[in-house]
Amino acid sequence: RGECVCERGREGALCQYQTQCQTDQDCNGPKGQGKCLMVDNSIFPFRQCFCAGGWFGSQCQNQARWEGEQVKEFIKEDFTEKKLGDAVLLWRVDGDEVEMILTAPTTSYVGLGWRPSSATKSCQAFPEQFPKPRGSDFHAMDCMDMVIGVARDGMGRVGDFYTRDRSTPREDSFWGGTDDLVSSHAWEQDGKTTVRFVKKMSEGVADHPLQGKLTLIWAYGQEDGFYKADQLKYHGKSNRGIFSIEIEGGESSSLSLSGLSPVSLGILISCILLLLLLALQVLQNCDKKLNCLTPSTYQSFSPEH
Repeated sequence: RGECVCERGREGALCQYQTQCQTDQDCNGPKGQGKCLMVDNSIFPFRQCFCAGGWFGSQCQNQARWEGEQVKEFIKEDFTEKKLGDAVLLWRVDGDEVEMILTAPTTSYVGLGWRPSSATKSCQAFPEQFPKPRGSDFHAMDCMDMVIGVARDGMGRVGDFYTRDRSTPREDSFWGGTDDLVSSHAWEQDGKTTVRFVKKMSEGVADHPLQGKLTLIWAYGQEDGFYKADQLKYHGKSNRGIFSIEIEGGESSSLSLSGLSPVSLGILISCILLLLLLALQVLQNCDKKLNCLTPSTYQSFSPEH
């Protein structure tokens, strides 16, 4: 009796299951960028790549903006803070990007979702190839762009997700989109999990614009022993919430100094003064050179004249 020999990434007696990695090599492990860790084995051994600090992506193939422990270093005053029950969200706008840091009291997953406040149930028509969900209510989880992160053994995994109903969120690739996080990482410390990510404001396939008036939801995983560690399963009634914010900014917005911290504002003013001094020095040097070249006809513009 023959047995199936599965292609890379497939599991099961009939190769009917797909896993995201099988060995550390699938996660750029030999380069020190990630490890392939077991997430769920209730049906088949489902593994995912968890990335070392400084790397992110489904195979830990992308270099992050922070190296190693630098990801944990930030100036809190540079962010807007929102308390979400036991969780805390920090966010700020930088050009056409938004950076967010979400910390929750769990060693399971942490997730944040958003959609335009003007969204209606008609958004569930996406994608067209799937039948629309039944029911007439418009639930908080409907049509949500999401970022979900987990951490384990000093490694982290953060993904770009979407859900159009109350089912388990799926990665953007399932809906025909791509993971377009600019940088990300997740880590555990003192019984809490923190997810930090940078994302473009612009919208895309399975991605809402991250600007304007938004409805946000947040949730983190249970730790009651029923679910396995880091499983993306039901969060329970208390580990969740919904709120509204307005994110202003982007390339088309005018510069505003009101959102800068005193430290950032001081650095900005110092840079401007330094540039003015350099410009004045250049003008004075030019003045002296021209005066030497044409002493009989040149009229100086220096302060002493």
